[in-house]
Amino acid sequence: MLHPTLVEDLYGELVHQYAYFGGPVPEFTARIRDGAGGIRNLADLRAAAHGQERAWVEAHDGLMARDLLETSYAFERVYRMGDFDLHRFLPPFQRDGREQHIGELITDHKGRAAYLKTFRLSDKQIRKGHLLRTLAGRDWHLERTAEALGTSYAEVVRRIEAAGLGGLLDSHVVARRTREKEEG
Repeated sequence: MLHPTLVEDLYGELVHQYAYFGGPVPEFTARIRDGAGGIRNLADLRAAAHGQERAWVEAHDGLMARDLLETSYAFERVYRMGDFDLHRFLPPFQRDGREQHIGELITDHKGRAAYLKTFRLSDKQIRKGHLLRTLAGRDWHLERTAEALGTSYAEVVRRIEAAGLGGLLDSHVVARRTREKEEG
């Protein structure tokens, strides 16, 4: 029997989605033809089984994990315990329409994954991450950030406030800078 927290951690979102929104879940089974010219001996059966395994890997990697596996992530080791390392990772926050994830990875002493948990980001979260990464890359200087984004100082301030990050801004500095821009 699985521990309840394991089920909630690994499958909670999927169970929730299927419970409320999903129809019947299709059965994922391998089909090996045994008709004319099909399986004649153990070698044929082994080859057919390997073919089904390859087909499943291609379907899984293409349908369920394509963007996760094809995106370059920034990893940071945040903790070590014995032979295991805990890494956190962030996506590039590129605004290209592909799905992006944040997550955690635990690896063993050989670098093999022992645990992986990802969270798919919404478009809004990707935009917010892109803005924060651009700000951090420009030492939180709003004018340089505006130049990097190809926009105005006022638009960067608007984006920061729209992202719910207005509390990071010094309203007196922003007001003074805006006044200076308007005056000339």
